[in-house]
Amino acid sequence: MPNALQPPIARPDQATDPYAWLQQRDTPEVLEYLQAENAYQEACLADQAPLREQLFEEIKARILETDLSLPSPWGPYLYYTRTTAGDEYPRHYRCPRPADDSNTVDESQEQLLLDPNALANGGFLSLGAFNVSPDHRLLAYSLDTSGDEVYTLYVKDLANGRVTALPFDDCDGSLTWANDSQTLFFCRAGRHPPAVPPAPPYPGHRGRRNRFRRRRWPLLPALLPLKLGKTAGAAAQQQDHQRGLGARCRNATGRILLPGAPCRRP
Repeated sequence: MPNALQPPIARPDQATDPYAWLQQRDTPEVLEYLQAENAYQEACLADQAPLREQLFEEIKARILETDLSLPSPWGPYLYYTRTTAGDEYPRHYRCPRPADDSNTVDESQEQLLLDPNALANGGFLSLGAFNVSPDHRLLAYSLDTSGDEVYTLYVKDLANGRVTALPFDDCDGSLTWANDSQTLFFCRAGRHPPAVPPAPPYPGHRGRRNRFRRRRWPLLPALLPLKLGKTAGAAAQQQDHQRGLGARCRNATGRILLPGAPCRRP
């Protein structure tokens, strides 16, 4: 490292936490400091750039970029993902289960459930949970599009493709269906005060007009881990393709979404 290269130093405030100002990451001062840190790191590792590129290409060459995951049989369907060369994320599919009970995928009948590449549109995207309801009619999933680990929840009607964003924007990304296929359990990230506007009509639910109401568990101490999942018997029915069970929630409250009443504050 060149002796003349000096690292940037964050200024301390006269406060209990002298560096709390760094939490305001969108302010010009914080952005300027982060850019200086990045520039310092690049300068320190500049002589390693060719090696990093070589290692990246070697690892990439050993990955089969266009591939099909092992299909997971559940109910009347096979669930699986496809990866395509050049794409950042795998696509999620299902197709009818063969009569011979094999894991052979029928591409002529497959249904695209979710395409994270289209949702990302070239930007950042993190898929938190991907859960199909027990009756196979609805898909619940969570997305983080900013990198702050706070997720928005969505429900997709797999019959008509209609997507509804649920009116909660402070979630940790974990969720799971109850066995009635009408109830969702999920966790809050605990970073924002609750602000719940009236929920929109829930689409595709047996043709009825439904609204959500919520129940909230008592607030837990900060940083106390909270796990969300199903009992062993119920989880076994939904196989490994269901993601997001057991995610942690900091300073969390659990909420239950139920059809039949407007969303209101507890």
